Amino acid sequence: MLETIRKSIVDGKDYTYVRNHDKEVDAMEEKLAGLYGASHVLLTSSGMAAISTFFDSFPIWDEEKRIDWNPPFTILMDRNTYYETRELVEKFTSHKVIYLDFKKMMEEEHPKDWEKIFSQVMEVVPIQIVYLDYPDFFGTMVDLRKVAVMAHQKGAILMVDNSILSIGGADPLTMGADIVVESYTKYVMGHGDCMAGGIIFGHSEGAHLAYKQVKRRIGRAGRYIPPETLYLIDRGLETLDIRLGRHTQSAKKIRDALVGAGHTVLWAGKGGSLILPGKKQDFCKDLEVFRKLPTFGTTYSTWGYVRSPDYYTVGDYVRLFVGLEPVENLLEDLSRAKII
Repeated sequence: MLETIRKSIVDGKDYTYVRNHDKEVDAMEEKLAGLYGASHVLLTSSGMAAISTFFDSFPIWDEEKRIDWNPPFTILMDRNTYYETRELVEKFTSHKVIYLDFKKMMEEEHPKDWEKIFSQVMEVVPIQIVYLDYPDFFGTMVDLRKVAVMAHQKGAILMVDNSILSIGGADPLTMGADIVVESYTKYVMGHGDCMAGGIIFGHSEGAHLAYKQVKRRIGRAGRYIPPETLYLIDRGLETLDIRLGRHTQSAKKIRDALVGAGHTVLWAGKGGSLILPGKKQDFCKDLEVFRKLPTFGTTYSTWGYVRSPDYYTVGDYVRLFVGLEPVENLLEDLSRAKII
């Protein structure tokens, strides 16, 4: 695959770019589908383009009338889903959103009978889509298999954002998700130098029909990924496991140091994203190796501050993303900034 792209770009042989029938894009989508065990994958220009394209693509055009799946949908969404996704659906689509705090329900209020509570919520109004991040920004990993079973029992599909850990760290499709979206801008490409996204389709009838409709939408709206970007996805896939392992190992050491210094740290146990709830922007003002950038999944370490009462349930927080620099340099940076 990589050699095909190089050959096509370098010498121009056997290369034809057509907006909605590009053979290099098709080949990469097939490769990714094989990695996920998916029926299909569709590539877009960014992770948010993947999400917005999906929700822009309905009603479903089903000539055989096998499924009545027309908007506006009622979407049951986790309260801590990425706030830009929530804002997109609320303000720029006709869909109705009902929020449920999965973490609070499962871990704090109803740990023993959350399935009953979840079922009751699903019965209030017909739900077409259950949507959540796995894990969410704060490291919460719900029991996705049970959520999938219960969503399907109520006739809904389960849609999951897999960007926090990527295909290298989590595989929601194998746990029952029907649709998965992922920002390849993050871990898959891994260098913070280009953007891409993917929509991954399972094997259910709803997923199959959605694939046909979303593929039409991508072509008609011109949201295809530039073929030159395919090289960067393929480059990233070659080293994803190695990089994710390094992110995880370094993050564990830094998490331990932060906890040892008395800080509360939320972490999924994989990847490099560490959340410190209750911290303000000044907490990171003296960091030098950690750069102030609102991104993660990159070779370099970053930090960001979110005033989140309107976005998430944890209130203000600082995120430290642990990159691939020597962990000793990162610990020294935190020590110099008097954080540990």
